[in-house]
Amino acid sequence: MWKLTTAFSRLACLALCSQSVQANVIGIDIGSTFMKVALVQLGVPLEIVTNTISKRKTEVCITFDRGERYFGSDAYGLMSRKPQSSFTKFGRMLGRSMEHATVKDILSQYYSMDMYQNDTRGGLSIKLGDADYSPEELTAMLLGHAKDFTKAFGGKEIRDCVLTVPSFYTFHERLALKNAAEIAKLKVLALIDENTAAALQYGKDRVFEENHTVLYFNMGAASTQVTITTYGSYVGKEGYKNKTIGTFDVIAKAWDENLGGTDFDLKLTNYFADEFNKKSGGEIRDVPRAMAKLRAQATKSKQVLSANSEIPVKINSLHNDVDFTVHITRAKFEQLSQDLFARVTLPISEALAQANLTVADLDGVELLGGGMRIPKIQSILGDFFVDKQLGVHLNADEAMALGAAFHAANLSTAFKVRKTGMTDFTTHAVNVSVKSIIKEVGLLGSLFGTDEAAAEEAKSWSRVTTLFKAQNRFDLKKTIAFHHDHDIICDLTYPDPSSLPPSLSPQIAILNVTGIEAFAKEMAAKGLDKPKIHLTFKLEGRGVTLSKAEATVEEVVAATNESASDTNKTVNESASNETGNETGAEDNATANTSKSKTEKASKKPKKKQYRRELKVEQDFTLPETKARSPVEVDTSLEKLANLNKLDDERHEKEEAKNTLEGFLYATRNRIYDEDELAAKVSTEEQREELLTLVSESADWLDDEGFDESAAVYKAKKKDVVTLSDPIFLRMEEFVARPKAVEATEKRLVDIRALMKKWETTMPQVTADERADVIALLEKSKQWIDEKTEAQEKLSRHEPPAFLVKNLEAQLKPVTTLVTRLSRKPKPLPPKKNKTNSTNGTATKNETASEQEKNETTTDEKVDEPDAEEETSTGSDEL
Repeated sequence: MWKLTTAFSRLACLALCSQSVQANVIGIDIGSTFMKVALVQLGVPLEIVTNTISKRKTEVCITFDRGERYFGSDAYGLMSRKPQSSFTKFGRMLGRSMEHATVKDILSQYYSMDMYQNDTRGGLSIKLGDADYSPEELTAMLLGHAKDFTKAFGGKEIRDCVLTVPSFYTFHERLALKNAAEIAKLKVLALIDENTAAALQYGKDRVFEENHTVLYFNMGAASTQVTITTYGSYVGKEGYKNKTIGTFDVIAKAWDENLGGTDFDLKLTNYFADEFNKKSGGEIRDVPRAMAKLRAQATKSKQVLSANSEIPVKINSLHNDVDFTVHITRAKFEQLSQDLFARVTLPISEALAQANLTVADLDGVELLGGGMRIPKIQSILGDFFVDKQLGVHLNADEAMALGAAFHAANLSTAFKVRKTGMTDFTTHAVNVSVKSIIKEVGLLGSLFGTDEAAAEEAKSWSRVTTLFKAQNRFDLKKTIAFHHDHDIICDLTYPDPSSLPPSLSPQIAILNVTGIEAFAKEMAAKGLDKPKIHLTFKLEGRGVTLSKAEATVEEVVAATNESASDTNKTVNESASNETGNETGAEDNATANTSKSKTEKASKKPKKKQYRRELKVEQDFTLPETKARSPVEVDTSLEKLANLNKLDDERHEKEEAKNTLEGFLYATRNRIYDEDELAAKVSTEEQREELLTLVSESADWLDDEGFDESAAVYKAKKKDVVTLSDPIFLRMEEFVARPKAVEATEKRLVDIRALMKKWETTMPQVTADERADVIALLEKSKQWIDEKTEAQEKLSRHEPPAFLVKNLEAQLKPVTTLVTRLSRKPKPLPPKKNKTNSTNGTATKNETASEQEKNETTTDEKVDEPDAEEETSTGSDEL
């Protein structure tokens, strides 16, 4: 069973002792329309992250406008006005081509994205002006946005995450999503099915002693997924105690990939378009901006009809100054969507059949996704499940993200949480085909026919096997072994193309395994057989990986009359002389044994095994895999880095511009608000020069300076600061200086009086020390008098002779010395000899005095007992 650990609702997360750096992890549920992020951090309950506008979910939308990127609700708000430069639904395009049914379904929903098949990168691209973006790059941008607002929410950089995926995602889509996360500089700890994440959230703090079967019905914006799980428990170790641990198994999955809330929106959108066409006489579907408005209004109308029986719809100036008005009822909406409602229960029936269950066998039904809020769907489900209560124990929107975050907490080394067992499985079988890599035959080989014959033999050699069957559990490993002496190609494919969506390639990956041929030649030179190849594959939620590849050759060493230890030495030396990654090993022989065992072991043949790790590289030349190549990932990383740099420059420019604008207003207002004070410390010409520069800068900012660089804005502010700061400084000094001088002189007088007082109260302070304080006082007083006199001679519009802060600096030497002297301790009083009243007391005092003397001196009398003790000890030893 695939065991994973999760946590209870308060998430009692503890840092592992070996973890020196604490980091947060997140679970991200990227839906078709909204993205939710859940955060795990130490000492805080697991929670949904709110974005920059304090919303718990973020629209899956990116808009490019005048060189700037907008995300989430900002982008969604611009979609109706900028439909050609707004991107959405790109998560459904990951790993797919233009011929995929889902991509065609997106095109039918009147989005204005200019999609095409990019043969250069081997995948789908969306064109925007002179640039184009792949679905992986757009998804990476959205994930980067999630990282940014999560850091603002939790205060720490995010590196590790778990992402949710639909149950119907093949390895093509899963690997494309993993690449998107890599481009966003996120480490994907795991991919988890959406319904499985919700099941984990449901079972995290529930322990069922008897089997408990729950069906999860999840109708999201784009698809409907049904998953059946069976909950149970087992007794396991937690620390040093036995504890009952909850667990669940996924036993069935079914789906309708193109049945979701958006399809119901489309029914209303088409109805609205038909109604407008009747009034206008044209075809509104050819107008992208108008269709974007109708689509947005259809979504709102569907949501209102979930709680109301009717709704009036009005859109002013929809197209060509023609208003759109219509009245829609819930009954009409249900009539338009009859074909969609007929498909609602089909995945449920398929999942029940797959699990060999009936409705009566279910112990619970849980509803997920926004689509289940449609009253008609609730009615259909209620009729299908008869007496079963439709459970709403989970948050229909957030359960998937929370479950993914629990899974992330388990997989991260920064957290230790309570255990829950989980088993999930793959929906498609995986085959591997192994063939030889054929090299060109040399001239000598072709003349003598030796190399050519070997090449023909290798060319005809192949192996095909099923690595993993459908419904094999994740985290399963399988090793295949065979003898071969050529480098090989491993072709991973789906063996049943009919089970895949149309146009999806059955090709998963091509792996080149090299190092076999060179190792085989080395072994042949030793007179040994062909190497045995061991290939270990691992099935994970994010794909199939070749986790280990090695070649081995076993050599039998003939028995000799030498001792086992000599034989062992010979074999080990032979092994140590091999190059590369070879290792030597012996069976049934040791160097330190008794003579009888050595003689017995020397009669047995010895075995030596050579091992070599093989090199594995993925081939990305095929169109199906080219988009996932490291070259394409690096290209996307560079592209996003440039976009981020431009964003940072724009933000810096906007901040500098806003700072300049605010500073200009503040400067002008201060001059006007404090005009009397400003007039006392500046001339009319100085004020006029400053106000003129402020006015000119403000006019420049609204005209030719509207779009300048941050450096230009900062330089403009510096020019104004050069004139404004001296005036504002003199204003502040004019008000503060008299009070500061008065306070300083008072402190000098107080210190002088304190020195007089210390003559009697602090005899430990000498006359010379008090004289030092008085000297510093005189020096400070003289400086203040000189500076005050100089200031009175200056005009008020001239730079001041001294600043208020200079007064404190003048006092510091005096106050430092006074503080030090005040801490000087008083001298201890002289000790007086006490006269004892009795002889007994005197005797005791003499005894005590003698004891103190013995304890504190080290004369010869003290050493004598030690000598006696040593003699005594020596006698005891004898």
